[in-house]
Amino acid sequence: MNLRSNPLLLLPVPAVALLLAALPAAAQKGPHTSMSRPGLTKPSKPEKPTKSTSPAAAAAKAPAPLPQVEKLAALTPEQRQKALSALPEARQQQLEHAIANYNRMTPQQRQNAAARAEKLQSLPPAEKNGVRQSLQALQALPDDRKKAVRQEVAKLGKMPQAQRDAALASADFKSRFSPSEQQMVKNLQLVTPDQF
Repeated sequence: MNLRSNPLLLLPVPAVALLLAALPAAAQKGPHTSMSRPGLTKPSKPEKPTKSTSPAAAAAKAPAPLPQVEKLAALTPEQRQKALSALPEARQQQLEHAIANYNRMTPQQRQNAAARAEKLQSLPPAEKNGVRQSLQALQALPDDRKKAVRQEVAKLGKMPQAQRDAALASADFKSRFSPSEQQMVKNLQLVTPDQF
C-alpha cells in the first residue's frame, strides 16, 4: 500500500521518530497475524484533559504527516523556507525538526517507519489511540525505564505471536514492569514488525 496515495495512512512524524527510537530497525517479514486483541487499548494512566487552546495554537502543535515531511524534505532549502514562512513560528520549528529527523534516516529506517505506520493505521481506533498514548507516556519515563521498555518491545518483536502472548502474561514480565509500563509494552508491540 502506498502511503503517499492513501491519506488514511498518514502518521505524525514525531510518532514515527518515537517508533524508530523505541522499536528495533528490522525489515518486516510478512503480515501480522493478530492485529486486534482485547485489553490492549490504553495505558493505565490516562492523560489528564488539557485546557482548550486556540485553533492556531492547536495547529502549531499538531504533528506533521509523513507525506508532508517527505515533500518538504525533497525541496531545495530556498523552496522549503518559502513554504514554511507562511506558517506560525512554532509549526515552522516543528516541521524543521521533523525534516531533520527524516533526513537522518537511512532508506531502511524509512521503509521500517512506513511499515510501522501502515500497521498503526490498520489497528482499530481504540488500539491506535492506545499506541499513540503509550508513545507519549514512554517519553515521560526516566531514561532507565524508557530503555527497559524499548528493550522489551524489541525482544518481543523477535518472537512469534504465541510466544509474545505467553511472555506478556508471564510472572517475570509482570515483576519487571509497573502496570503502566506493562500496558505500554503491550500497546507498542502491536506495531512491532514480525522478525522471527
